[in-house]
Amino acid sequence: MVNAKLYNLDAKSTQTVTLADDIFNVSCSDNLLHQVIVSFQANQRKSYAHTKDRSEVRGGGIKPFRQKGTGRARAGSSRSPIWSGGGTTFGPRNTDNYSRKITKKMLKKALSVALSSKLKNNSLYIVDLSDTKDINTKKALNLIKNFLHKNKTLLILLNSTYKNLKFSLRNVQGIKIVMIENINLIDIVKFDNIIIPKSVTDDLEKNKGIKKDALLNNKKKNISKGKKE
Repeated sequence: MVNAKLYNLDAKSTQTVTLADDIFNVSCSDNLLHQVIVSFQANQRKSYAHTKDRSEVRGGGIKPFRQKGTGRARAGSSRSPIWSGGGTTFGPRNTDNYSRKITKKMLKKALSVALSSKLKNNSLYIVDLSDTKDINTKKALNLIKNFLHKNKTLLILLNSTYKNLKFSLRNVQGIKIVMIENINLIDIVKFDNIIIPKSVTDDLEKNKGIKKDALLNNKKKNISKGKKE
């Protein structure tokens, strides 16, 4: 078990908390993080570019000229790829699939690596947010102003018990609120500092919210077939 500082709303450490080693004390693996992040971005990629082949180009149903006697190479359609105005050979298609598969075990390990790295670099704060039930935007900003450093972005991971705090800070620039069921490796890596309430760390240790679909969207729509893969 790893010990971490527990901060109050004044950004002062009042005591320490014990966190699970398998989530907050994992050795760094840049190769794993790179592989999962690239896979995540690839699975978000959609193919829009589309060229028509010879069967899709309009026209060309009549033979352009007779078979013999013209001195030209024989041709059956003016929509051949070697003709101007014809189809395209090996062009981009909107049915191209760029998705990559990553196992759920690798996804959990990558998330643990990212959280552990943030904790070791003093960029992850375990904060006591128990007194935030009756709160508005002005009060919420006053509460977390001590964690907002200049030119730094802030990510706050919450669960369903902190809905009021979520609504109070959802439109503040430089701050992003993410519910634990939508936890995302890209956000963990991208944001400079992270705030996690103690109750959320308990949910993480119980594997609540660490879901494959939340970390990596493997469910893509196949445009050509109209089915989900």
